[in-house]
Amino acid sequence: MIWEEVLPDVGPCLFPYRRGCWTHVKVPPDDEEDGDYVEWVADELGHLQIALPIATVNREARSAALAWARRNGLTMQLPASPGQNPPVAVAVAIRKFDPARDTVFVPSHEWHRFLNEPQAVAGSVSEFFDLPVSSQFSLTRLAITKSTLRRSGGDWIGVYDYFDIKDLFILSVDDAWIEVPGWWGRMY
Repeated sequence: MIWEEVLPDVGPCLFPYRRGCWTHVKVPPDDEEDGDYVEWVADELGHLQIALPIATVNREARSAALAWARRNGLTMQLPASPGQNPPVAVAVAIRKFDPARDTVFVPSHEWHRFLNEPQAVAGSVSEFFDLPVSSQFSLTRLAITKSTLRRSGGDWIGVYDYFDIKDLFILSVDDAWIEVPGWWGRMY
């Protein structure tokens, strides 16, 4: 079908790090868990939105777009009917961060904050920095710039205190946001 040919391939994505991914989890005293802890929450990374104007061309195109979204694990938002809230101007496919295939990019100006955020969150709720650190998933793919690696003085190894990094990508670019060839989505 011709409509399927114009739909993009959805592969691994690069999500920029955002402050607030670490959060304090308060455990009620009667709970079986040992107490409060600090946890990484990937939902704070935002989501990818892919504009799909073809979904509004005709029924056949809409059907192809919806089937494509299902196959790729995406959620579709179609333009709203009058009075529907929230209004969407164009059909979009939405995908959250997927730790199995996506990568978190930490720019140089955020690097120390990224490394120190778990202790900062722990310190904001306890005078002792001994709250356990947990993550519902293990972040396994991380990207930093070459300048971050040079300036870090070896402190980048601290990322292994919290995550089981399997792939560390060193990007040979400026610290400005990266324009990736074939990048067709927007981060929100």
